[in-house]
Amino acid sequence: MYSANVVEHQLETKENTMVYIFLPMILFAIDFIAKEYIEVTYKEHETKNICKDKIQIKKVYNKGAMLNVLDHRPEFVAGLSTGMVAVLIIGYIQLLAKQGYHLLKIALGLVIGGGLGNVFDRLKRKKVVDFFSFRVKNEKIKHTVFNLADIFVFLGGVIFIIYSILPSKKK
Repeated sequence: MYSANVVEHQLETKENTMVYIFLPMILFAIDFIAKEYIEVTYKEHETKNICKDKIQIKKVYNKGAMLNVLDHRPEFVAGLSTGMVAVLIIGYIQLLAKQGYHLLKIALGLVIGGGLGNVFDRLKRKKVVDFFSFRVKNEKIKHTVFNLADIFVFLGGVIFIIYSILPSKKK
């Protein structure tokens, strides 16, 4: 017979698993809605400053990978991106069956949600919609335009690095 603690633990695990399942889907939806808004509201290269001119909304397209790398090979970038996200999804599904690994699950959920957003763009539009940048003095950062999917992937990467350096007991 199950004790109350075992039943409670199973329910908690199922609830956690549902959160992790929905995380990439919710992030994909947020990115999709933002990109659709930018697509219908802004013309290409149209610019608007917000947040006391600290953030710039500017619609641009990226046919390549990060920072327009391989922009002359959009089909290759789309295929590579799709394959990478597919591999991550397979690993994520396997990880979801395991207890614990909360930070790793969050990291992969962020990377997959963002990855799906950009893969969708590459397959649907043949390019990725980028739409904001930070207005800073650093020239490289100042001219880099990105989207929410990029931020999700970046945050997932940062969390993964933190997960990797944490001692086993704290994961």
